[in-house]
Amino acid sequence: MEDPITTQRLRDAAKAKRGTWVAAGVLTVLTTGLLASVVNWWEQDTIEADLISRTQLALRDNGMAPEGVSFDGREATLYGSLASDQDAIAAVRGVPGVRSVNADGEQSEYHSSAVDTDEPKVSTALGGRVMDVSVLRGRVSQLQAEQPILFSPDSTDVSAEGLRTIDGVAALLKENPQAKAEVAGHSANESGASESNVALAADNRASVVFDLLVERGVPVDQLTAEGYADTQPMETPETSRRVEIIVR
Repeated sequence: MEDPITTQRLRDAAKAKRGTWVAAGVLTVLTTGLLASVVNWWEQDTIEADLISRTQLALRDNGMAPEGVSFDGREATLYGSLASDQDAIAAVRGVPGVRSVNADGEQSEYHSSAVDTDEPKVSTALGGRVMDVSVLRGRVSQLQAEQPILFSPDSTDVSAEGLRTIDGVAALLKENPQAKAEVAGHSANESGASESNVALAADNRASVVFDLLVERGVPVDQLTAEGYADTQPMETPETSRRVEIIVR
């Protein structure tokens, strides 16, 4: 014959154990969901940065120099003047993931076997979104990692890759006027160069990139420029002669 007290205790213990399992299961679901959200955010950010870079390159290869390109999810915005809708379509046709172009409110579409139906729309209308400074800093850093702003010896002429990066950074900074950026000039410790010339080269490179950003519409009060001579060298002289744009 069962002891009522013992039976009740066993039932209570079973309920408590089930409650622990349920709580653990909920915690696991919440943790997994949080990790998935972080991974999804990182992947989306990486995809957008890649699309920016490839779209800029395609436009330049087709003779167009927009002020920049930004993406909100899978929807792109091109900054700058395009001769016609047809020019924009031709420029982005070869970029995987671009499906349609919208210029001056008139939408023109093309369909390619290389893209899916849910691929991004590209617009030349001005617009954009203000993003968190940490996200903006990551975007700007990634653009520079892919195409650094480099210089030849004894030169303030920006490399072609660097100009593309300046275009992209300018567009991002204009979209995010709340952010400040430092234009940091660097030089290499060249053999035979005087200390003053090394410092002057870094200052001049910072000034050149500062001016290029302003020419592309970035407000002067959003920027500062500083030269660091050869105090922060990279692995080689070629990569040391550079400018870095640092979002603060």
